[in-house]
Amino acid sequence: MKSGSGDAVRRTILVVPEGVESGTNVGRELCIPEMESDTSPFSISVHTIQAQDDTIECTQPKTTICVRLSEHAVNTRDPLSEDTILLTFESPTGWKQNCADLAHLSYPGLSHAECDAKKQKLFVHYDPFTEVEAEYFDGRDKLVRCISRTLIQTTFVEPLIPSVIRVQYENAPQEKTEVHFKLNTCKRYWESRVGL
Repeated sequence: MKSGSGDAVRRTILVVPEGVESGTNVGRELCIPEMESDTSPFSISVHTIQAQDDTIECTQPKTTICVRLSEHAVNTRDPLSEDTILLTFESPTGWKQNCADLAHLSYPGLSHAECDAKKQKLFVHYDPFTEVEAEYFDGRDKLVRCISRTLIQTTFVEPLIPSVIRVQYENAPQEKTEVHFKLNTCKRYWESRVGL
């Protein structure tokens, strides 16, 4: 499925927890349920739009990461934690984020975001999910916190090692959900540019 000027391909990058093979597919979206522990408080979804690998636009994909309550947290009668939700996103090797634009980000539930430019690690602090919010949106399953980032590929790296996206309560790091994240390497673009 092509969009816009005809040179972009919609890619949905499917991410699954550590130890489970991830899959990618160009041209259509796949829906594979996330594997999560029985008591994990969160679920993570990642959606990436990345152009064909022979164009410069391939090196500038837009990624949206969303945090939701896990099925367990939605269905339990346990009260929701009042702790801040912390999302950590490491850029894949060879990719960078623009850390300078964080002050201008505005998303529902976003408390603040900070970036370690040297390590290319993003820390996003979200307000906790609340029962009042769940009532307003007609259920815990409708609660979501998202952030979108454009990544810039600065170096061709192969094989590309997946980075980690982690979400946890700020004061309970043991209650975390992690997924691996991997992008197209844009190999054909880099081959045409530098003759790899």
